[in-house]
Amino acid sequence: MLNKHPQFDTTIYRQKTLNFWRRRTFAQKLALVILAIATLWIASGVFSSHHKADTTAAAVTKKSVRVETVPMVAHSPKLQVTGRTEALRRVDILAQTAGQIAQLPIKKGSPVKEGDVIVRLAFDGRDTMLKEGETLMKQRSAELAAQQSLFDQGFGARKALDEKRTQYNTAKATYERALAERDRAAIRAPFSGLLNDVPLDVSQAVKQGDKLAQVVVLDPLKVIGEVSERAVARLTAGQTVQVRTPDGTNLEGTLTYVSRSAQAGTRTFRVEASIKNADMRVPEGASVTLAIAMESAPASKIRRSSLTLNDKGVMGVRVVDAANKTQFYPVTIVDDTQDELWVTGLPNDARMIVVGQDFVIDGEVVTAVESNSK
Repeated sequence: MLNKHPQFDTTIYRQKTLNFWRRRTFAQKLALVILAIATLWIASGVFSSHHKADTTAAAVTKKSVRVETVPMVAHSPKLQVTGRTEALRRVDILAQTAGQIAQLPIKKGSPVKEGDVIVRLAFDGRDTMLKEGETLMKQRSAELAAQQSLFDQGFGARKALDEKRTQYNTAKATYERALAERDRAAIRAPFSGLLNDVPLDVSQAVKQGDKLAQVVVLDPLKVIGEVSERAVARLTAGQTVQVRTPDGTNLEGTLTYVSRSAQAGTRTFRVEASIKNADMRVPEGASVTLAIAMESAPASKIRRSSLTLNDKGVMGVRVVDAANKTQFYPVTIVDDTQDELWVTGLPNDARMIVVGQDFVIDGEVVTAVESNSK
């Protein structure tokens, strides 16, 4: 049988190649040489890049992050409210009668007790009227008694007795009016507090209805603020309040009032608290901060620096699970202190990333190193 695939003759191939090369011009030969050199150079680069990529891939290691175990504990968050102080009571004392100021026994700004005379008006001729009224009343009283005795013995008429009684009642009423007039000339403090204002001077004339003084109560002191409609549902009278004054002093008080009607302009709700102010250190009208203790609830305490954003702009933290894979958890801030935050949304004992959370993505396997600082 004949062989359909004869053996390849290398001698004939070499001869053909040599003849092909001899028939080429010098320029063609130079071009072929350059093409061969370029082909070899490109091929060497491809193999080299593959080698480098393999080397780089082999050299890649897992990223290292620092983590901190964050337990979930019961926490009573504090609602921070900006407010101001206000007098517990305030009364403007008005003149009940006309006259001239004769005496100001208590200096403005001094404490007063209920019943203390703070302004005394000159009584002028009304003192004489009071004495005359008292004398006349006593006289009419004696005449009535005598007429009553005669009537009881059957010697007096009923009409005469009624006239004496009328005369006595008229004299008594005149005396009582003079007595009341005298009392109105001595203006007294209606309650214990501070004599906040006396806008008059001695010898100054006043008429009925003029303001003579103002008395305020600054102990206890009222603190008022405004809260949102979201927060008002969580407040009730009796809750503990921490009040921070402008000088940094912290005072404890009690929430005394929570409005259930929103302010028309701001849609906020008025709250009031009461704090002790025996030394009068906290003035009325001072700006303060109220920290109202809310109902206790489970929460996690984290560092401020641990917060990050995911690719959708949601605020949260990144944690490392049991398989050392990263995972993002959105959180809600329920309390804000100077150095730390209390949040909800984390599982108990989460291994939160505290260093490197911005350089990893969700699902990435990392090397988790426990943080020594808490």
